[in-house]
Amino acid sequence: MAGIFFNLPDAPSPPTWVPHFDNTNWTATTGSWDGSKWNSADTGPGGHVINLQDAGAWTSSYRPTKLRISFSVAPSWGCALLDSNVDVILAEATVVDGVGYDITFGSFDIDSIQLSHAGGAWSLTNIEFLE
Repeated sequence: MAGIFFNLPDAPSPPTWVPHFDNTNWTATTGSWDGSKWNSADTGPGGHVINLQDAGAWTSSYRPTKLRISFSVAPSWGCALLDSNVDVILAEATVVDGVGYDITFGSFDIDSIQLSHAGGAWSLTNIEFLE
């Protein structure tokens, strides 16, 4: 007797962290890319900032659920992710290295990320989105 086989639907893939980190994905409006990481710019007494603008079309209709960033020091610092309507879609006053933070989208695409630290120079070593 032949076996009975059922054609079951594929299980959904688990979400994965996807890097969108380097200068093919972002352009610095404040700070700089050195070929392997983003470096902060001194913005005055006690402040260092990295502001990145999306580069290319990768953000068009892109809707990840979380943002995770890694950096060279463990400062007390803030992060804002803005959409193309300049609405804040993620805001955290104190970001922890390697922790995922929820993104709340409206109708617009990712446009920029703003990172600040009230201390010495630092570097951004990874930007990932949960898909």
